Amino acid sequence: MTIPVLELEQNIMNCWHIVDDLDLLEESVMERDMSTDNVANILLGMKSLYQIRFEKCFDSFEAVMSEIREARKSNLPKADGDLSEDDAKADVIESSGSLKHTDV
Repeated sequence: MTIPVLELEQNIMNCWHIVDDLDLLEESVMERDMSTDNVANILLGMKSLYQIRFEKCFDSFEAVMSEIREARKSNLPKADGDLSEDDAKADVIESSGSLKHTDV
């Protein structure tokens, strides 16, 4: 699951670029004589771009959630309630602080 999680993290970070882009637009509006049409066109372009970014981010989120659901399904006990040999073991921390592996 490492790759989808890293992709999700990167996509979330990419969505934060909107703050930098809005700062740049504000700076341009304040320092230059930009027409209302020019600003509106820039904003429409940004809207389209960030729609794509947020969709990509949500797709990554769905991929991570799908992998989590699959991992949980594979770790559930069998339908008849039997546990596999690996599932029937547990790690116990003894009062001395040492780790003891035991059958459940």
